[in-house]
Amino acid sequence: MTNKLYVSNVPIDSTEAALRSHFAACGGVADVELVFDPRSGKPRGLAYVTMTSPAFASAALRQLDGAVFGGASLHVSDSPIRAGDRAAPKVKIVQQFRERANMTYDLDCEGALR
Repeated sequence: MTNKLYVSNVPIDSTEAALRSHFAACGGVADVELVFDPRSGKPRGLAYVTMTSPAFASAALRQLDGAVFGGASLHVSDSPIRAGDRAAPKVKIVQQFRERANMTYDLDCEGALR
């Protein structure tokens, strides 16, 4: 296992110091980096946390995956989340009806997450 952890569902008002303090309960924290959207500069709800040893990273993964931080349940992983890794819900437009003021869609949400 590597020392680097990938954290998602980070509250947008979080700070690196607060996240560092949260992960420090599991051992030494070498680095914390919040991810921002390059165009808007707004937080994306993602962070990279590098622990000082693989043992601390393993402990943080076990203890903090699903733990509540800032009102949100963190998702902690030891591998990066890629767009193709998660099965995206398959949604297709079955029927489309257009009125003067609005548009209505009938959706077939086969396999959608609830």
